[in-house]
Amino acid sequence: PPIDQRQICRYCGYPVAGGGLCFRCIELASPPPVTIRSYTTYQGPVREAIHRFKYQKDIALCESLAIYLIELFNRYKWEVDLILPVPLSKERKKERGYNQSFLLARPLSLHFMLPISTKAISRTIHTNTQVGLSAQQRMENLTQAFQAQPSLVAGKRILLIDDVATTSSTLTAIARTLVGAGAKQIFALTLARSVLQSHTHQEV
Repeated sequence: PPIDQRQICRYCGYPVAGGGLCFRCIELASPPPVTIRSYTTYQGPVREAIHRFKYQKDIALCESLAIYLIELFNRYKWEVDLILPVPLSKERKKERGYNQSFLLARPLSLHFMLPISTKAISRTIHTNTQVGLSAQQRMENLTQAFQAQPSLVAGKRILLIDDVATTSSTLTAIARTLVGAGAKQIFALTLARSVLQSHTHQEV
């Protein structure tokens, strides 16, 4: 089921009863430079579909999955100048054969007639997998991992697209890089959001 957009952290979009701030954003010294919203939680059929799309080369799923991002963007109606799919490292893209975030972003770009760029932000360092790392370890893993092109992002309101938000560290790191390159405002949409299982405190 879709996430109730009234019951989320106002910064990162993590499900929070009554709204307000989630446990991660409360611990931050300053608000993250990106507003993140996700369509649903990362479990059940959606998790299976994303897994097939991302790891089993079932790219035909991208059109169906992108509909949820279009629906979410329609809800918020942010003013956006440029869409940026979260980039993969050259090694990861070669291994996978495609960037799933670009395939999700393209239908959104066409539907809303917004420009999309794969050159405005790049991943300059091939980081180890983020699975199993804490939020702090993820952020350290991503330090200096991205490079933005000021000529393409300066003064622009940017929408980042990714498949799953876990701790939001990737999106936050990219947003910081974009702000440093002069971007005016950063938003992000993801299909799904990992949530903690309260009895294990593990991300799902």
